[in-house]
Amino acid sequence: MKKLFWILLSATVLCACNDDDTQESPQPQASVEIGVGKLEFLPGGDPADGTNVVEVTSSGAWRLTGRKTWCTPSAVEGKSGDAVTFTADANPSSEPRSEVFTFICGGSTARLLVTQANDKIVECSEDRFDLDSEGGLIRLRMESNVEGFTAEIDPVATEWITPFTGASETRAMQTFYKYYRVAANDTYYPRSGSIVLSGEGLEPRSLPVHQAQTDMLRVDGETEYKGELTAGQMRVTVWSNIPFEVVIPEDARSWVTLASEVVEPEAWSSQEIVLDIAAAADFRMTQVSLATGVTALNQTLVIQQGEAKLLLFPDDNFREYLFGLGYIMVSGDGYLLTAEGAAATALDTYTTLWSKGGIASAEGIEAFTNLTTLNCMYGRLRALDISTTKVADLSKCVPNALETLHVGPNVTTVNFGSSSAWSDGKLYDYTTKSGSYPYSYYWSQSLVLSGENITTVNLWRNKLTTLDVSGCPNLQTLDCRMQNSELTTLTMSTSQMGKVTVTKDSTTQIVYK
Repeated sequence: MKKLFWILLSATVLCACNDDDTQESPQPQASVEIGVGKLEFLPGGDPADGTNVVEVTSSGAWRLTGRKTWCTPSAVEGKSGDAVTFTADANPSSEPRSEVFTFICGGSTARLLVTQANDKIVECSEDRFDLDSEGGLIRLRMESNVEGFTAEIDPVATEWITPFTGASETRAMQTFYKYYRVAANDTYYPRSGSIVLSGEGLEPRSLPVHQAQTDMLRVDGETEYKGELTAGQMRVTVWSNIPFEVVIPEDARSWVTLASEVVEPEAWSSQEIVLDIAAAADFRMTQVSLATGVTALNQTLVIQQGEAKLLLFPDDNFREYLFGLGYIMVSGDGYLLTAEGAAATALDTYTTLWSKGGIASAEGIEAFTNLTTLNCMYGRLRALDISTTKVADLSKCVPNALETLHVGPNVTTVNFGSSSAWSDGKLYDYTTKSGSYPYSYYWSQSLVLSGENITTVNLWRNKLTTLDVSGCPNLQTLDCRMQNSELTTLTMSTSQMGKVTVTKDSTTQIVYK
């Protein structure tokens, strides 16, 4: 029994010794270390301090984790002693950004923080402002992430550019709405200024503000040449800051010529304009235009040779009507026709002036020698002399309260009969308001009619009591029958006796003179 005990004890000791001989030795702990814990990049992608390399020391193989959206490592795994180069894209946002990368070796890790700064951003709605001479408000919308950002007016322009209102803010980026009032530029020169943007770390930036000049063309000295019939010359000094041309009417180019060169001005400056004027046999007149393309700035030079008979237009309505058409101009104590007026072929006072009672005097109309059409209906005319005109149709010269009518060589027929305007048998005074017109314009009680080529006259159904046709030497036919037989006296010349066929009422007596 004792022997068995020692046998078992020996076996147990032997087994214990065998277990100690086969057990593994403890392994060293894994490790990984990096030379830097943070890399910084500039907004454009360059390293902030010139360093973008990370050296790795590890106890064994390592691997790298982390997002690679904008920052890219040159390797994602390696061994101890390897170097990893990081590159960054440019930062397009208005805010800084960062990314964390982790180096792993066994159970050991090392964190790398990569950051990138945001750019200094100033975004403007406009790069420059251009205004006309009248000025006005300008609106500048700006977004910036710059600390202490300001928008100031250049000191040289503070007299004509002034702040108008304040600003508003959002969260990350500041949004500024700046308003500036630009005063009218009443000078003849353009001007420039700027709005200067500045802030911490921001290079000052200027937004130019340009304002146009007030356009002008001005003539110094006399704009009217009044000379003898001999040859002459007109000289004027013209100030301008815009191009212009000298326009001579076509019908005057044979005797008015431009003798100086017209220079296009680069700024407000003067130049002399010289016009040569040829000798004349009789009075003549023209208007030379200094044309800019802007009607309000155009200037007119009047050239007159010889003495002209001044015209009078005593009727205010008629005179203003002609002024409105540009047909007359003031000359001393009277008026002269313009080139347009001298060429005019039609006048229509009825359409323009009927609501004002038409015209009461057509004095001055004799100067319109090219006139072929005349409409002066429903006026207050007592006299009408169109003997110097080319008017042939008188149908639109009545109704009027005419007492004398002198027509030109183109009139052969005077037909004022059978008109409903005076067929009601009543005589209206032309100063009495009545009906749809402000006045009733009907025939007066006497009329003197004259015209060298009148051959036919029809005057009936009106309220004349006396009629004189002695001034119609070529009259052949006269019908002057009156409603209610009110015409009592018909005056004719002795040279018309026996040469004119007269149809009249029995109560009308012919008197020869």
